Amino acid sequence: MRVILEVKKERFQFFIELVSSLGFVKIVSDTQESKHDQAIEDMKDALNDVKLHQQGLKKLKTIEEFLDEI
Repeated sequence: MRVILEVKKERFQFFIELVSSLGFVKIVSDTQESKHDQAIEDMKDALNDVKLHQQGLKKLKTIEEFLDEI
C-alpha cells in the first residue's frame, strides 16, 4: 500500500528519522516531484522578492552585479 504525506519543511528531517526507524516502512523518494516542488518554491521566492522590490523594501542586484558573480 502506498501513502503520500505532506510534512512541514522544518519537521521533515525529524519525520524521516522517525519513519525510518519503523521496520515495516519503506521510504520511496520521487526525485522528479521533489525537483518540481523545489522549482515552484524558488519561483514563489523570486516573485516575492520582486514584490518587495516594487514596494521599496528590498534592493535587487543589477544585471552587472549578477554577471560579475558568475
